Amino acid sequence: MSWFNRFSNLFRRGRVDVELDEELQFHLDARTRDNLNAGMNAEAAKHDARKRFGNATLAKERAHEMNIVVSIETIGRDLRYALRSLRKSPGFTMAWARTQQFSL
Repeated sequence: MSWFNRFSNLFRRGRVDVELDEELQFHLDARTRDNLNAGMNAEAAKHDARKRFGNATLAKERAHEMNIVVSIETIGRDLRYALRSLRKSPGFTMAWARTQQFSL
């Protein structure tokens, strides 16, 4: 995921929450299916899936934290690299930057 997408996720948290909910539900459903195939009844299969998966709210919070931290770190790393390159050889850096297609 590009830094721009991560950064934009900060401003569309509602949609990100929906996507996370869908992904968490997918994993719970998959575990429940596995439990049913192993011979558990439906209620026990769901209970075991939730128990093994853990706290869904905590998983969502960790995903949000990772997204924000990684975004900030990536942007900072890219800016430091750009400034170092510009300082070492400004003419080359400017010429190179003009030839690149950036995906924002």
